[in-house]
Amino acid sequence: MVPLSIDERLRIIASRFRGGYVDGNRYHKHLSYFGLSRNQVFSAFFALIAERDDNHKQGERVMSKKNQLNTIISKINGLPDFLRVKALTTFFGKMVKFTGTAGIKIEKLTESESVVSVKNKKSVQNHIGSIHAVASILLAESATGYLVGMNLPDTSVPVIKTIKADYVKRAKGDMKAEARLSQEQIDLIRTTEKGETAVEVIVTDSESKEPVKMEMIWAWTPKKR
Repeated sequence: MVPLSIDERLRIIASRFRGGYVDGNRYHKHLSYFGLSRNQVFSAFFALIAERDDNHKQGERVMSKKNQLNTIISKINGLPDFLRVKALTTFFGKMVKFTGTAGIKIEKLTESESVVSVKNKKSVQNHIGSIHAVASILLAESATGYLVGMNLPDTSVPVIKTIKADYVKRAKGDMKAEARLSQEQIDLIRTTEKGETAVEVIVTDSESKEPVKMEMIWAWTPKKR
């Protein structure tokens, strides 16, 4: 029997996830039919993504310096839409435990833009039932930090330097943070060994209003050897 290629295996696993929607069943019911758990499927995805990266270097756009995070996320971004968000969220939830605990959802992440969100649930609420101020800061910090990480070479480490938050109104419902980098900022992060930049971020609630004005300044320095 001819072994399945990596892409074929990815498609098979993806089809099993897709079946959960087509059949109208919950993921765990459909996957149990195949003897798979969600954790097994995502573990397989990440293993296959790593394997694909090792075997498919030809034709890829290569950054001037190695960035392992960028490589992994680029592969995840190639997954079907219904899997991509879950895979991104699972990956960062394991890498940055606090974001997983808070329920931060990664909706989009590229080299120039990120979108993350959090549901207004009891575990992140304040005493008046809206999302806690610290949770909104975590949301903006995640959106901007992941974006910096997508462009920073592996030889450097990012650190948050300044956080400014001006709460102008009560947030209603869920919250979303959208962060962006200009091409000039991207070039600065990729080519400067040590530096800092203010990352634009807009935080909105369920009514598309901006209850808090945020300023996030990220710095980066060479890793200690």
